[in-house]
Amino acid sequence: MSPILLHPHAVMSLILCLTVSLIILSFSRLKEKTLWTRWLVAASIGILGWQLDNVITFGLHPTYLEIAVWRPWQRVFLYALSSLFIMMAQIQLAYLFPENPYEKERKIVLRYGTIVLGIVWLFYIYQLFLGKGFDQFEVPDIIVYPALLAICWTIIVLARKVIFFRRRNREAMKTCILLIVMELLFIGSEVDAVTIGIYSAVGYWIYFLLTWIGILGGATLYIVYSTVPITFQLRLVGFTFILLMVVMSVVTLTFFPPFPPQNVSQRLLIQDDLLKVSGLIMMATVLVVVGYPILLRASIIKPLEQLLAGVNSVREGHTDTSVQVTSNDEIGFLTENFNLMTHTLKKAQDELASYASDLEKEVAQRTSELAETLENLKATQAQLIRKEKMASMGELMAGVAHEIQNPLNFVNNFSEFGVELIDEWRIEEAKEEVDKEAQADTISTIEVNLKKISEYGKRADSIVQGMLLQSRTRSGQKEATDMNELANEYLHLSYQEYLSQNEGFKATLQTQFEPSLSQVSSVVQDMSRVFVNIFNNAYYAVGTKTKMGLEACEPTIVVSSRQLADGIEIRIRDNGVGIPSALHEKVFQPFFTTKPPGQGVGLGLSLAYDILINDHEGTLDLISEEGHFAEFIFTLPLR
Repeated sequence: MSPILLHPHAVMSLILCLTVSLIILSFSRLKEKTLWTRWLVAASIGILGWQLDNVITFGLHPTYLEIAVWRPWQRVFLYALSSLFIMMAQIQLAYLFPENPYEKERKIVLRYGTIVLGIVWLFYIYQLFLGKGFDQFEVPDIIVYPALLAICWTIIVLARKVIFFRRRNREAMKTCILLIVMELLFIGSEVDAVTIGIYSAVGYWIYFLLTWIGILGGATLYIVYSTVPITFQLRLVGFTFILLMVVMSVVTLTFFPPFPPQNVSQRLLIQDDLLKVSGLIMMATVLVVVGYPILLRASIIKPLEQLLAGVNSVREGHTDTSVQVTSNDEIGFLTENFNLMTHTLKKAQDELASYASDLEKEVAQRTSELAETLENLKATQAQLIRKEKMASMGELMAGVAHEIQNPLNFVNNFSEFGVELIDEWRIEEAKEEVDKEAQADTISTIEVNLKKISEYGKRADSIVQGMLLQSRTRSGQKEATDMNELANEYLHLSYQEYLSQNEGFKATLQTQFEPSLSQVSSVVQDMSRVFVNIFNNAYYAVGTKTKMGLEACEPTIVVSSRQLADGIEIRIRDNGVGIPSALHEKVFQPFFTTKPPGQGVGLGLSLAYDILINDHEGTLDLISEEGHFAEFIFTLPLR
């Protein structure tokens, strides 16, 4: 008695074994492996063991199987262990692919599920060896129920993921829906086996088609929606092999109708034909798995790899790359166009390099011209700054002269009037009858005149002292300065100078100084320029507003000071025409002015900004509302 006695079911299981083996080989050779790819290989190994059990069960003589001592162990390690292994891998894949939002739950299920399935396996072994004996492992219900439970759990997990991904990831949601369909096919195959039965023509077709579509459809989903790189050769060989195995299965199902495995006479009648079909399947497998990749690599993969290498070379900057044309098909046409593209790109790159070289020379020439122009501008700017400084000093001296002239006029007038009073006194003294009362009035008037002369003399002296102070600070050395005193002095000096140049001008000057303001280190001469320039702008602003009649209010200049934690703050506010907000960032730029042509060159505020920021490490800011006011705020550090 020959132990080999094939049944059509054995051939179908052999086809599934070969298909699953290719899946295991393909995913095991991936360069990048993730947790889900490892569990997919584990599930495929489980399916391989399950189908090998079917090959043995339906490929050997029933009488031989009854006396085989290894038969229970085959059921324990191939059927039972593989089935339980598939259940756990199936649940893990449901969590992991394509994305896993339930990692903590997955680990808990893995831990406790392994324990439960281990108990089921041990109970199966107990029932097999110590229970009801041989008949039980032919219809092992103890495995069927956990399998149905695992499939249901898998469907629940996938359904939850569909809800989870419905707004986050449409692609992942679609993949989960397709996987649910595959799981329903497995349930359908099990229901078919229990109800219709796999030994009727209809039940046989339904069972294997549902199983086939479930296994191959699932594998196809993992390839198509893979989250790791899948090679083109793997996809093409895999899909070709699957298509071939489907054709072989249809042939087997068509020409070998099902019947119970105990029908030995029927199996003997078709034994030779089944052996031929099995040989054909093995030969086709070798051709597809071994020969087809060689032909595929020579005709498609290698030219594509050469083309890809050329693309990578161009990406690295080698635009003179050329790929050899090895075929006269679409790949060859693509290669020719690639070579044409690189040639055009190289030509364009050379032209661009030539243009860049010419442009670089032109830029260098223009840069040289601009540098020369810049030097001229700097020289002109320096000249203008010197002129502006001299003009500022001239304006200051004019104000000083005007301020000294007033007390000198009073001194001269009162002196002349005093001389006249003395003459009148002498005349009165020469009279025979002296008017003592008139002499007393004359003496009293002379005394008042002398007091006025002293008062205005002291005023002139203070002005001279200020000029001497300015003269002593021409060296640019910093010294401790009372900014309240300096601001007040130049507020009035600049006002007198502005009055001398603008007849009819009148403004109210207000000071709000903090009495305990700390002295700061500054160059007095430079700070005087800052005050004069800002004050002049303020006088101009309020005077312009008065002439324009924009608002019925008294022109007012307010100067205030405030002590800060690390410095002092000076505010100069006028209720003039203001400065538009669009010009705030420009007012401190050299040569920018809001005055009409001929009335300013735009260096006053630029000089003030340079003195405060660069020379004194302070700040200068502007707050203004057009038509209402302008306020300059500057700070100076205590150090």
